[in-house]
Order: sequence, then structure tokens, then C-alpha cells
Amino acid sequence: MRLNVTFGARALVGANDGLDAQACAARYAGLLRDALRRDHPDASIEVTWSDDRAPTHVDVQGVDEERRARAIERDALDVAWVVKQMEPWGA
Repeated sequence: MRLNVTFGARALVGANDGLDAQACAARYAGLLRDALRRDHPDASIEVTWSDDRAPTHVDVQGVDEERRARAIERDALDVAWVVKQMEPWGA
């Protein structure tokens, strides 16, 4: 299975002026990758960001059953939200 997650660095920091969006995005991406790896240890996981306000998007590949792929996608979005709320990614 392959899990690709993308997000916008400026959406991550929101209106928190003074935060370095790129540094925050790099730290958040690492924390998110680690959390997803704990849940899906056999998956190939890639987390990337853009320098805009794009929402978080998850693409699941290599899962034959559509229902299971959508469940993994929802789970990954939930993990992304928890990491954003609970982990120390601000820089």
C-alpha cells in the first residue's frame, strides 16, 4: 500500500504571524509521517507540502477494495488532525 499526504504550509500555520511556515511544515510532515507509520508499518508513506493554503489531501494506492481505501483515507485525515492539534510542530 502507498499513502500520499499533501497539505499547504500556510494552511497549517493559519494566522499565526511570526511562525516560519516552511520550518513548521517540515516538522509537522515528519511528525505526521511517524504517526502514520505506527498505524501502517508496511505502507510506503510520503508526506509533502506546498507553500499555499491547500487543505490536507490523502491518496491511497494499492488497496483493491474501494471501501477499505476510503476508510484508510479517513483514518489518515484523522491522524493528521490529531498531530496538528497535539504535537509540537510550531517553529
